[in-house]
Amino acid sequence: MKTGGKDARLHLPVTEEHAGRVPFVRIAIEDSTADFTTETWQAFVPLRLDWEKAPVPKITYRADGVVFKRGKMHAVANGVKADAALDSGKQAWRGAWSAEKIDVAGTPMPMPSLHGGGTIEATAEKITVAGNLRSDDGTYAADFSLSRPLAAGGKTLLTVTRAAMPWKEGSLAAGAIRMTLGTAQKTDFNLEVAHVSIGALMQSLTGEKVTATGAVSGTIPVTISKDGAVGFGQGTLTAEGPGSIIMPPEAIPGDNEQIALVRDIMKDFRYSQLSIAMDPAAEKGFSVMLTVEGNNPAVYNGRSVKLNVRLTGDVLDFIRQNIIFLTEPETLLEQGGAHEKN
Repeated sequence: MKTGGKDARLHLPVTEEHAGRVPFVRIAIEDSTADFTTETWQAFVPLRLDWEKAPVPKITYRADGVVFKRGKMHAVANGVKADAALDSGKQAWRGAWSAEKIDVAGTPMPMPSLHGGGTIEATAEKITVAGNLRSDDGTYAADFSLSRPLAAGGKTLLTVTRAAMPWKEGSLAAGAIRMTLGTAQKTDFNLEVAHVSIGALMQSLTGEKVTATGAVSGTIPVTISKDGAVGFGQGTLTAEGPGSIIMPPEAIPGDNEQIALVRDIMKDFRYSQLSIAMDPAAEKGFSVMLTVEGNNPAVYNGRSVKLNVRLTGDVLDFIRQNIIFLTEPETLLEQGGAHEKN
C-alpha cells in the first residue's frame, strides 16, 4: 500500500514479474474479519483468504456470515466463494464468485432467500464485480455490477442493469439504475409495472373499500432523494382488457343528486377501458386519477359513461373528483357520455 499524499492508492501486482516479487509461496489468512463503514452502509466480512504464487498466482476466498447493512435493510450471505487468477497477458486478475444463500430482512415486503454468482476482474486501476442474484423460483432477480477505483478517494459505483420482483399478482421491474455507494445523491429510474391486479391495487389505494377485476401495466418514473425518500413522477397504468369495479355506496361521500347517481353506477361498473394516472403535483400532495369508461347494466339502460375519479391516499375524494357528466348527467348518459366537458 502506498500511503504518501493524496495520490495514495492500492497497487495490485498485475504481471508475473510483479507477482514474483512477493517473497512468499503461499499466504493464508484465517479467523479474521474486515469491517467497512460509510455514511450510508456497513459491511462485516469474515476473512478466509489464500494466496498461491505457483504455478499461476491465484487468490481463493471462502466465508460464511458476510453481513451488509443499509438503513433498515440487513443482508447475510453464507456459502460465499471467490477465486481469481492472474492473467499476466491482460494484466488483470480474473475469476468468479458465488453465494449459496443470501437472507435479506428489513425490506418493505418479505423476500425469499437468494443465491447468486458472477465474475471478478481486477486491474491496476479498478476492481469490478458483476453478476446476478435470484430466488429459487426466479421471481426475484437482479443483474448488477460494482466498480471500485483503486485511487485514493475512489467511490464504488453500483449499476443495476435489471431488477424484478413480484407485486400484487404481477411484477415490478427496473433497469439502468446507477448510484455511488456511500454518497447521498438523487437517483432516477423508470419502474415497469406488468400484469398487476387492479383489485389488489385498488384495495391498497382505497383501504379495501373497492373490489375490481382485470390487470394493468405501464411505466412510472421514480426518484429516490438524497435522504432516501421515494417519490413518483407522472406515469400511467392501463388496463389490459375489460373488467369490473364494485364500489360500495358508503365509500362515496357527498349528498346530492349527482353523487347519488355515481353511487348507483359504481355498484356494478363494467369498464371497457381503465387507466390509473399518477399526479405528483396535485394541490394536496401526491394523488392518483382513475379514469374508466363503461356502464352499469342496471342504470340508464346500460348506456356508456366516462368517469374521472381522484384517489388521495386511502380516501376516495369524490368532493374534488372530475366527473365529466357532473353538470348534465342525464344528457351525457343518454348520449353515451363519450366526451369530456371542462
